[in-house]
Amino acid sequence: MSGGEICKNEPEIIMADASDDEEQEIAGINLDANREKILNRQVKIEQTKPTYWQLYRFASKRDWFIMFIGIVFAAISGAATPLSTVIFGQMIDYFTKFQKGQIDKNQFADKVAFGALFFVYLAIVMFTSTYTYMATWVYTGERLTRQIRERYLRAILRQNIAYFDKLGAGEVTTRITSDTHLIQDGISEKVAMAFAYVAQFLSAFIIAFVKSWKMTLAICALIPLVAITTAILNKYTSIFMKRSLDYYSKSGTIAEESISTIRTAVAFGIQSKLSKIYDSHLFSAKKEGIKKSVLNGAGLGIIAFFTYSTYALSFWYGSTLILKAELTPGDVINIFFAVLVGSFALTNIVPDIQAFSFAIGAGSKIFETINRTPPIDIASESGEKLDNVKGRIRLKNISFIYPARPEITTLNKVSLDIEPGTTVALVGSSGSGKSNCE
Repeated sequence: MSGGEICKNEPEIIMADASDDEEQEIAGINLDANREKILNRQVKIEQTKPTYWQLYRFASKRDWFIMFIGIVFAAISGAATPLSTVIFGQMIDYFTKFQKGQIDKNQFADKVAFGALFFVYLAIVMFTSTYTYMATWVYTGERLTRQIRERYLRAILRQNIAYFDKLGAGEVTTRITSDTHLIQDGISEKVAMAFAYVAQFLSAFIIAFVKSWKMTLAICALIPLVAITTAILNKYTSIFMKRSLDYYSKSGTIAEESISTIRTAVAFGIQSKLSKIYDSHLFSAKKEGIKKSVLNGAGLGIIAFFTYSTYALSFWYGSTLILKAELTPGDVINIFFAVLVGSFALTNIVPDIQAFSFAIGAGSKIFETINRTPPIDIASESGEKLDNVKGRIRLKNISFIYPARPEITTLNKVSLDIEPGTTVALVGSSGSGKSNCE
């Protein structure tokens, strides 16, 4: 309750923040309908499930234009990558023909010079396009993340006092640093990289199918096994990583609270107890880390097995097609590396998709705060504006309840008049409601 607010005759309830479960618990307490309505209005938070595109809600037309340019160059970079396999295959055929005496030295030198010059031009195109799409999306990602941080901080400063009762120590700073970093990771260069990988995948398989659909289909038989193994590996790795980070977060909270209240901890002699709790969280984090490491080792081994099996299948079937005069050695190498490049592009998209899901999860809490309009909105321009304020403060029938203890009324119909120019001291035990009256 701010000083100078005009109170109605019916009792008011000042509340701190609560979740949906707490609102249900509050509804179970014996409160009259008017108090319960006021109580829920103070603590209500609309649950939002943001879509991925809502993370770009603060993007301007200029930002969208810059991101569009980045997407175009990402598509160019991705589509240009498999072109090197075509020239590489042709170069192998030229070497083969020269060894067989089918072309002379001058023709061979011209072909090699053309191939080398093509790789130089391709390198220039790749460098320019990659730099452009990375620079544009990193730039816009930084701008949008800064906008989200600023809007979140404004929203935090805008909330009523009830909102902060259930916030843990350092939660606001954690949201601004860790959560916004996850959002930036999901709306920045990884988006352009995903587009580049998609373009690379499509370009590679188009080249492979044009060269020989038979060999391409034969190689693709093992590609889904690699993709499925990679997807499973990334899924469970992220689960173990999240659990490990949660345990580290809990241990950090124990350490922070213990150090901040070190006098109380020493006075009650609970250093060893706090140390054991801290160690237990670290031990749990260690177990999750071991699980992640074992899974990574096994998963990478399985992926290597399928990859080398793909090598064996492609060269065996390729040699069969060469003997049938359906393909040349260069064509076999071209198809093999094109499919390999395309399959790796497909598997590289999975971590980017994880970054998108992490960004959506981190954005839910932040946008809940940004979208929340508190019952007492200090940013609102509506309401009566007094031209003459004498400074007389009146509290009339004020009640206060903490959401963690809705059955206990901290302030019960307190009335207080403070005349202008006077000094009033509020004396009482801790938790008696002194600060609530300020």
